[in-house]
This record gives sequence, C-alpha cells and structure tokens, in this order.
Amino acid sequence: MEWRITKDSRTNEYVAEYGGKVESHPVGGGRAGYYMPAFIVSHSACFDTEKQAKAYIKRHPKGGI
Repeated sequence: MEWRITKDSRTNEYVAEYGGKVESHPVGGGRAGYYMPAFIVSHSACFDTEKQAKAYIKRHPKGGI
C-alpha cells in the first residue's frame, strides 16, 4: 500500500489517496481476459494545497488508521 497525491481538474483540490497498484496481467484460471493497470484507493482526503496533503500523509503513514 502506498500514498499518492493527485490534483482534481474539476475542483482544483489536491487529493491524498492511500491504496495499492494493480499491475496488468492475464486473468488466471484459464479464463479469457486481461487485468488493466489500476490504483485501488482504500482511503482518500481532499485539501486546498499540496502542502496540506503532504502534511496529512506524514501524520497518517498507514492510511486513515
């Protein structure tokens, strides 16, 4: 699990997101299909500045726990 900071293009807010990456690979078990790369978010919070988002991440290294 890891943190990332993104900027919302609609609201202009910074979003701190805690989650895990999913790498692309074929679906197992003989089924047809392919997993696309993704980032599964388990916790997020919105801030006005990137500095606030970084401070939040520093205070919560394991997500929202």
